Amino acid sequence: MNSFSHFKSNIPELNPYYLDIVLAYVDRSIHFGIDPWQVSGYVFKYGVATFILDKIYYLWFFAIYIPTAIVIGMPDRFGIRHQFLLSYVFVWGILGIVGATAMSSVGPIYYDRVYGGPSPFTDLVLNLEHVDSAWSLTTMQVREVLWGAYVNDAATVISGISAMPSIHNAMCVLLFLAARHVNRWLAVAAAVFGLTIFVGSIHLGWHYAIDAYVSAIGVILLWKLAGYLTGDAAMRCVKRAATVDALA
Repeated sequence: MNSFSHFKSNIPELNPYYLDIVLAYVDRSIHFGIDPWQVSGYVFKYGVATFILDKIYYLWFFAIYIPTAIVIGMPDRFGIRHQFLLSYVFVWGILGIVGATAMSSVGPIYYDRVYGGPSPFTDLVLNLEHVDSAWSLTTMQVREVLWGAYVNDAATVISGISAMPSIHNAMCVLLFLAARHVNRWLAVAAAVFGLTIFVGSIHLGWHYAIDAYVSAIGVILLWKLAGYLTGDAAMRCVKRAATVDALA
């Protein structure tokens, strides 16, 4: 996690932000010429629902780290402990560091500041600022903290701007994949939470929808890879134990 924070803060040094124009175009194209934030804005409006989404969005940290801590400390009751933990490392390392650096981007909320405006996201930010003036959004506070760290070239606890791929959405997919092996209702809860984070990531301007799509595909592939590697390792241990017993 320390490595992830360090690399994320240095993405623009390693690979200056460049991909947002392409991401915005692709996002609009695959959604029939409409920016996804306009859809969420039509459904939820920019009022109290935005305030609620904003608060739920930052519960992500508790929803991710608490289950991960539980998995670290629990016996492998459901046969997924090693697969989950290896997938966790893959998500942060491969998607969060390698992927984010290769696909260096800032997301809709910073689009005008980095690429100049007005843009298709100017109204999105204006809507968020309007809600913030009435209800004080955590998103807008975090936005300024991250921007301050970026312009001042400071690596702090809260620093680093990156849109593609979305680690917020990636970790929700990982939780769902693990929850399916534990309990059906836990999987349903993980799916509902994941969908909420997906909507919030778009509605609050942090991500393009395609950031989440790429993340979901990446996590599924990494989950399968981790399953193969941990399953293969377990099989080797079984064979080794059988050999030792036979020799004894």
